[in-house]
Amino acid sequence: MLGDDYGVDHSPSYLWNSATWEISEALLPHLRSVLTGDWDSSEIIQRAVEIREGTIVNPRILSFQHRSLEYPHARG
Repeated sequence: MLGDDYGVDHSPSYLWNSATWEISEALLPHLRSVLTGDWDSSEIIQRAVEIREGTIVNPRILSFQHRSLEYPHARG
């Protein structure tokens, strides 16, 4: 049974060289969108954005934290 806690996988810190290579390879096709800030031009980058201009845009994060969908995302 899982509670309200979550874990973070720290495997990349143990395998930093391999992780850096794989992350870089995955990011390269999207680098222009990331660097220019034109995140909406790429569906993949657009879906990866969790916070935009200080506002949480992923409703699953707000639900997990029991927060309102409306900014400033008060706890419910």
